[in-house]
Amino acid sequence: MTRRDMILEILAEASGRPLDQVGDLFTAMLEANLISHNGLDEKFTESQARQMLDEFRGELPGIRRWLMEEGLLEKSGHA
Repeated sequence: MTRRDMILEILAEASGRPLDQVGDLFTAMLEANLISHNGLDEKFTESQARQMLDEFRGELPGIRRWLMEEGLLEKSGHA
């Protein structure tokens, strides 16, 4: 799993959108320099990815809040 894959998965969980519908959110974040272009294709083992995803999931309320503050996510769902 790549870093890009993990970010997309967490964005789907944070936004409530299906995984195949968060590409525009991901692109908006890249364009706004909210996430770095560097290292997106870095690959992680299954166990590393699982651990990182679990850590991100622990931060979902903060990620949702951050997305709302940046105008990328409305309080009731996605922007």
